[in-house]
Amino acid sequence: MRIAVFGTKLDGKKREKQLHKFFSTIDYDVQIDLYDNTTALVENIYQYDSIFMTDEAIDLITGVSSGEVIFEWGKKIRTCNIRDIYYAEADLKNVHIWFADEEAVVHLPFSKVEQILGIGDFIKVHRSYIVNCMYIQKIDEHTVTLKDGRELPLSKYRSEDVRKQYAEYVRARRKELNMDEEDE
Repeated sequence: MRIAVFGTKLDGKKREKQLHKFFSTIDYDVQIDLYDNTTALVENIYQYDSIFMTDEAIDLITGVSSGEVIFEWGKKIRTCNIRDIYYAEADLKNVHIWFADEEAVVHLPFSKVEQILGIGDFIKVHRSYIVNCMYIQKIDEHTVTLKDGRELPLSKYRSEDVRKQYAEYVRARRKELNMDEEDE
């Protein structure tokens, strides 16, 4: 698939990376060309399958502004809010995406899922687990307990970094809450 992106305020590589990230989640081999010159785009317009004309359109398709991600498993495609994901678990060539009451199994490398979830507040607590900070209840010596009681392994090699990242997450949330209270 070939895509042209036109905009006067193109943040070139950032926008290109967002679109690649989006299309790679549903296994598209995509080529993206950026244009800030109308004449050049018009000359080459016949070469493209899709054309994005504004920054808002790119945000809409990639879900950046809404916090949504897209996963494909089997013949299904699921769009979900990143805040609804509790954690992701690697399992050989699949990744289990866990929600409150269900799971989705996607056939993607774990590193790709890490990259996709990197836009949220996720911490890699073990080589096979990435956890959404908003659902962490407590961190013990060898486990991370979620608010719903699920326990996940905590790597002894990642333990210190996990604790630091979680503390930073909590500080940032407290700061946001204090800012919100001051606005009222």
